[in-house]
Parts: sequence; structure tokens; C-alpha cells
Amino acid sequence: MTTQHDGPLSGQIGLVTGAGRGIGQAIALSLAAAGMHVVATARSPDEIEETAAMARGAGGSASALTLDVRSRQAVDAVVAEVLGQFGRIDLLVNNAGSNSALGPVWEVDPDLWLQDIEVNLYAPFLLCRAVLPSMIAAGGGRVINIMGGGLTGPLPYDTGYSSSKAGASRFTETLAIEAAPHNVKVFAMGPGVVATRMNRHVFDSPEGRKWHGALETQLEGRWVGPEHAARLATRLALGEADPLIGRMLGIADDLEAMLANIDEIRAHELHTMRLVTSVAGHAPAIPLTAVEGGREPG
Repeated sequence: MTTQHDGPLSGQIGLVTGAGRGIGQAIALSLAAAGMHVVATARSPDEIEETAAMARGAGGSASALTLDVRSRQAVDAVVAEVLGQFGRIDLLVNNAGSNSALGPVWEVDPDLWLQDIEVNLYAPFLLCRAVLPSMIAAGGGRVINIMGGGLTGPLPYDTGYSSSKAGASRFTETLAIEAAPHNVKVFAMGPGVVATRMNRHVFDSPEGRKWHGALETQLEGRWVGPEHAARLATRLALGEADPLIGRMLGIADDLEAMLANIDEIRAHELHTMRLVTSVAGHAPAIPLTAVEGGREPG
């Protein structure tokens, strides 16, 4: 069992993927500081052990499990191990990411392109599929899916990453509708432009310098530290934004202002990915307003 620590998330169990460095590590440490026992996962055992040790060194509670998020068998085994040891998972953070297929579609390596799809879209599906039954049985839980570039518009020479993140956004919103009646809150979260190892590869690799040099110039002055994402993720874990399930929430968003204007946000389907076909707007078949607050669609 976990050691109890004072904090608003004391007694809760969180599973964070890609927690060995960067955004995932920052989120794991912030959650542990708030009292949650964090299970840090990634493919590198040394990195996640370091994350867990950092959390414990700061007075938190954490453990580490090696995980390849692309493997259904590995995902099922890790989730079963966490549930067997702790009996519950209150929060799932799908943070693991890949951005490897850089260049025009007709030039990129198909295996790298598929890797981006598997890590960014298939893996969150696998984790949610494995974790949600226990959340539903426990009467609720929360899921945070980390978004990224290409979600709100095209990102040329990065089709694997941008397509997978657009798909992850729709997956998140759809899952939010399915899970709401079971008191499982699902969020899409934008971490901002963080100088992670993955993002630096996009700009520093030969392919990145060739195809994304102009983009790096456009991003000048917009880089932020991972602590901003960590703070937002912790606020979501605390339930501060529960009325905003399924919507895209970023580090620059004012949650208080959004909650104060929740009726307008719902009426106009703001902070969602929509196809606008005329100046009159759109009419989604099953808007988020049908399920927010736990209401059944229809």
C-alpha cells in the first residue's frame, strides 16, 4: 500500500505515461507533491526510477514501471499490476508522445509514420481501454490526454504527428461523452511549446532543420517550461475544471473565466474541434452539452 502524505490528492493513485523526463516528469512530480501516489511509466527504467526517486525525495509517494505504450499486452499487464497492488487508478495521464516522421508524405519512412500514430493515438486508446473499467467500478475517475501541434490546423511535413493529435482530440471528446454517465471525466490538455527531447529533435535533426526551420523561427519567444503543464494537470486532477470535460484546455487558458462563461462555451461549442461549413456555424450531431454534468445523450 502507499504511504499516506498530506495533500489534496492524498490516497489517490495516478498512472502517468512518458514520465521519465520533460512534461511527463513534471506532471508526475506535481501530482506527487499534491499527495497522489504516482506510478511513473516509460520504456527507459533508469529515467522513470529517477522520476520516482525525485518524487520521494521531495516528500511524495511514487513508484516506477517499465512500459511500451504501443503494446497491448504490456499495457494490460501494467494496469493489472497497478490495480493488484493499489486496488484503484484515480487518474490516467496519457503523455507519452512521438514525432519522428519528418518531411513530405512521399519521402517519410512509413514505419516512423506508423510509430507516431501508435504512440500518440493507439496508445491512449489502449490505456483508456485498460483503465476505465476499474474507474467505472469505483464510481469515477479522471483521464488527461496530452495534445500537441497540428491539432487546430495543418502542420506540413509532420503528417504522422499532426494527424495522430487531431485524432487524439476527437478520441478524447468522444470518450468524454461515453464516460460522463459513469462519472469519469476526460480532458484534452495542451502543454504549450516545451523544449522536450522530442521537440528539440524536430528542429535539431537534419530533417527538422530542412523542413521546420521556418516553424522554429515562428515559435521564437513562445517556448515555456514543463511546470506550466504540470500545474494545469494538477488542477484538472483536483476537479477544478470538471464542467469542461472533452474540451481542449491549454496552459494559457483562464479556467476561472472559462467556468464563469460556461453557458457561452457550451452554446457555441468552444474549445472543440469542429467543421465549420458556413458563416452560420455548425450543428454537431451529439454536442458535449448533451453529456456534461453526467447527462445521457439524446
